[in-house]
This record gives sequence, C-alpha cells and structure tokens, in this order.
Amino acid sequence: MDRRTLTYLAGGIVALLLIVLIVALAGGGLDKALRARAEVEIESFDQEQKQVAAVKKEVNKALETEPELFKAQGYDTRWPDRFAEIEKQLNAATQNRDALRSLVSENDEEKSGQVEEAIGKLAAVRLAAMAEAADMQKTAQGLLQFKNELGDQINKMEGNYQAVKSSDLSKLEMIIAKASSDWPKKQNDLKRRLSVLTDAVKGAEQAWESTQAAREAAADKNASTEHLTELIKAVNQLGTYRAALDNAEKDLPKLIDQLYWSWDKIIADMEIREGLEVTFHHKYKIIKTRALAPEPPEGEAAEQDISEHHQTVSKTTFESMKKNLGMAIEHKDAGKYDHEAERSTQPPGYAYMCPPSEQRNRYGHWDRRDGTSFWVFYGQYAMMRHLFWGPRYGYMTSGHYGGYYRSRQAGRTYYGRDAMGRQRYGSDGSVTRTNYSSSKYARSNGFRNSQYVKSKGKYRGTRYETQRARATRSSSARSYRTSRRTGSRSFGGK
Repeated sequence: MDRRTLTYLAGGIVALLLIVLIVALAGGGLDKALRARAEVEIESFDQEQKQVAAVKKEVNKALETEPELFKAQGYDTRWPDRFAEIEKQLNAATQNRDALRSLVSENDEEKSGQVEEAIGKLAAVRLAAMAEAADMQKTAQGLLQFKNELGDQINKMEGNYQAVKSSDLSKLEMIIAKASSDWPKKQNDLKRRLSVLTDAVKGAEQAWESTQAAREAAADKNASTEHLTELIKAVNQLGTYRAALDNAEKDLPKLIDQLYWSWDKIIADMEIREGLEVTFHHKYKIIKTRALAPEPPEGEAAEQDISEHHQTVSKTTFESMKKNLGMAIEHKDAGKYDHEAERSTQPPGYAYMCPPSEQRNRYGHWDRRDGTSFWVFYGQYAMMRHLFWGPRYGYMTSGHYGGYYRSRQAGRTYYGRDAMGRQRYGSDGSVTRTNYSSSKYARSNGFRNSQYVKSKGKYRGTRYETQRARATRSSSARSYRTSRRTGSRSFGGK
C-alpha cells in the first residue's frame, strides 16, 4: 500500500473519529427535563398507589362504623366494587411504570417519543385513580360529619330556607319583562330562566315542609337512618336553591345587559418575541356599542366602550391569523349573549350593514348619490364609521357589500379590492396599512428579519434549533471540512 493511500485512509479515520467525538460530546441521551419528568412520574405513581390503598382502608372502616347510613345511600356495595376496579387498573399500569423505568435506564434520545407516551399513560391512570378515590373519601367523611353535626346541619338548612323564602324576584321580573319586549327572540329563554328561579322558591318550601318529622326526630336525638337520608337530601336541595337565587340576583342582570351591546374583537397588532424561546402575541381591540331604540331621543349618541389587551397565542394560531391584521375575528350582534358571538374573520364594521334589498336596519341605511349606493350610519352611531374604517374613511358601496356577502356565502374570508385592484383589508390591505401603520407587525413588515421568519418557522440555524439537530449539523459540517483538508494534503487540491 503506497504512501498516498495510507495518508488518505488516515485522514478518513481521523474524520470518523471526529464525528464520533462530536456526537458523544453533543450528548445523545434523553433530555434532562424529560428524564426528570419521567422519574417524578414513576415516584408519584408508587406513592399514590399506596395512598389509594390507605384511602380504601379509611372508607372501609367508615362502612363498618355506620353500615346502615351508607347502605341507605347505596355505597355499601358500590364503593367496594369501585375500589376493586381502581386496584385492577393500577396493577395493570405497573407494567407501564416498569417500561418507563427501563426507557429511562436506556437513556436513548431516539426513544424520547416513547418516554413521553409512557409518562402520559401512567399519569392518566394515576390521576383518574386518585380523583375517584378522593371523591369516595370526601363523601364518606361528609356523611360521618353530617351525622356528628346534625344540629348544625339543620340550622344551616333553616338559614338557606329562610334566605330563599325572603327572596324578592320582582326586580328580576321587571328586567326580564323589558328584555323580552326589547328582544323577542330571547323571550322563551328569559322565561325559562325566570321559571328556574320560581321553581327554586317552590322547591325550597316543599323540601322544608317534607322534613318536619325528620327535624323533630333530630331535635329529640332520635333520628333514624331514614330521617338522616331525608335531611341529607333536603340540605343539599336547599343549598342548591339558595345558590341559584343568589347567583341569579348577581349574574342574571349582567347576562341580560349583554343583549343590549354589540361588539367586535379586532386584531390590532401581532408580535414575535425571541428570547430564551420564541413566543407569539396578539393585541386585541374590543369595540362595544350599546344598541339604542330604533328612534332614540334627538341628539342622543350610542354609548361605546373601547378596550385593548395583549394575549400570548400558540404558533398555530399566530400562523393562521398572520394575514388578518386589522380584521375582526369575532362579532356579537345586539340581542345575543356573549357566548353566542360569531367566530369568523371579516372586515370590521361590515357586520353592521344590511343587504341593500333591506334598505335599513338599527344602525344605518343605504343612500344613493350619482348612481352609486353607499352605506350611511345614523347620527347616533356616527362614531362607528371612524372606529371601524379610520380617519380616511371612504364610502362603503353596495359593490363592497356584495363582495363581502358572496364571500361569506362561499365560506371565504373577504379582503376586498379597491379601484386599483389592490387588497383593502388584512395585513396586506391598503386600508390596514393606513389605519395600523404604527403597529409593530406593520412597522417590522411582518417581522421579516426575525430568526423565526428567516428560518420559515423551523428554527434551523438559529439559537432555538434543537440540541440534537444542531449537533448533527455541526458534526456533518466539521466532517466535511476535515475531509476537504485531508484530501487537499493527499491529492494536492486547491
């Protein structure tokens, strides 16, 4: 074997050794955080398996102490069966625990996915078992406490009864009557909500009267198991009735008030922050407008409320919304509750216009000038024009509305076109560039110079790249450079 060949082989061996050394230095084992999570999960499983056994022992003792009380509730057979099933599931899960322990011992980065899956399965069984055992334990303790504190429980029951009995629903009835008149489509729902409250008052009266014998027996310290069962049921019922009335007095007027407001949730800004990790953020603007009567008093303007807040969002949400700067992503009509808001992306303000065929609605009407139909807000809603379409407001024509309507019918987002054929709305829209020129997203041109965008969201070549990917790229690059150097010495390359 000649000298040149030996030199070439030596260079190749050196390159191979360098690759092995780099990979070894880069690690190759499980991520430290993942390994720690696995070890904690194994320890938690072992501890909580013992804890379930202790809870079972406590519950069985309660069943033996007050057999008639628990039998009346049906727990004497139900609970032992449930504990048997829980133990069966935990015993089966020990195989997952042992498999996870083995994966941790192997310390192979290639099996990180298996470790994650094993952690998830073990945690699911553990948490479900503890939750059910704890629920039985709490119920058993509650029943024993009820019997031991029977006098206090009856006093509590009487307090709830008196509170329900003294409830005055007249104020709520007036609010509901007005809202039913203002918003006929909500009449049945509002009537149902009022019925729940009147039924609570009747139910409380019935629960109190039906337990008179049981309460008297308890006062004489002669309450039977049947009496205790009646009282337990009545105490729970009266507590529920009082809570329903208390919540209604506090929350129902707020819920009804939602009917009188329309609102839009607009993406006012978007941001990518690159610190120790990449995070994504939205700034939302909420524009609320209080609906007035169709013919309000002269000069009255609609009340409006504008608020802004920032929110961290997922990468998926950010990517799906990055074209929608300045767009409304949620809209709620007056006459609906907040939870009935429409979650679809559309240009702000368009939801307040009606089809030209309808001519007018609560907020404005279609006018015609020089052969063109355009939308006009009524005076009391005049500020909506500025809030939604900006200081350089241009008329919204029936043509614009037609494009918007057709897009929605087809399930598409409407971005509009101006006379020059340019996009009007969304991140690339001419209207948006004017109204949101000061936003971070607009000023940074979509954060085009961020490492996240440059790497097309894959983090390749950035400090956010995964350790394994970085090590692989680094070893490949060094191997290539080493091969080039050895080849240069051997063959006289440039």
